[in-house]
Amino acid sequence: MAEPSIQENGEVTVKIGNNSGHTISLVSIMVWEGNNHAEPFLTIKNGDVGEITIDASQSALVFNIEHVDGISWVLVWNTPIGPTGKVFTDIVKQPINWDHIRSKNDVLGRSDSEVVNFAMAEPSVQKLDVTVKIRNDSGHTISLVSIKVWKGHKSVEPLLTIKNGDAGEITIDASQAALVFNIEHDDGKNWILAWTTPVGPIGKVFTDIVKQPIDWDYIRNENDMSGKSDYEIVKFGYKAGIKFHGIPNDTSSSVIYIAYMEKIILAN
Repeated sequence: MAEPSIQENGEVTVKIGNNSGHTISLVSIMVWEGNNHAEPFLTIKNGDVGEITIDASQSALVFNIEHVDGISWVLVWNTPIGPTGKVFTDIVKQPINWDHIRSKNDVLGRSDSEVVNFAMAEPSVQKLDVTVKIRNDSGHTISLVSIKVWKGHKSVEPLLTIKNGDAGEITIDASQAALVFNIEHDDGKNWILAWTTPVGPIGKVFTDIVKQPIDWDYIRNENDMSGKSDYEIVKFGYKAGIKFHGIPNDTSSSVIYIAYMEKIILAN
């Protein structure tokens, strides 16, 4: 995610969110119209954001994606952003062809540009192992009955049963997905766990307890609109939650969540 904006003095600030699963480093700046007063000293770790300000109405930035076989992320703009302004992005292998990049911006650029290339535009199109560790204290056995993947790959079958008092976990290559657990012997109630990774400026988790049938559009919308990094509900006599636990290290394509369900004991 990158958002160029024009300052009152004509400088362009590009705010960059890095959710690639890798550290990215600014290695080159090309200015066609303007002045290059900025040196390429910007490194953004996975999950972080950064920005650069440059006095250039037509320019390009090149970020190296570390540990990915010489692949670079290119950001190009021709300001002002608006009816006549254009932006363009691409993911390319070195060396950089500046004439090609400028031509692409002139021909294909628009006010909002997105690209999926070399499986690197978002972690949702590269391998991202999400592990959900689940604790069941609901007073019932819970069984995973459905998996919905919006971004990623459904490489596992819903074969997970967790007895009351036990814990379990599931790992799935999906940056946006949901799990549905049936709460056995409780009138068709289901426990939903949903996430969008990586957790950070745009990462969210969501949980709910619902009666069948499952409304996937509702789940995705609630995760998008109401999700956060730590989500808990009290419903139908249960307390349930899911929260972000961590990313093992900067170069790891894996995320861990902790989820739990507890039976609420009402005082007499």
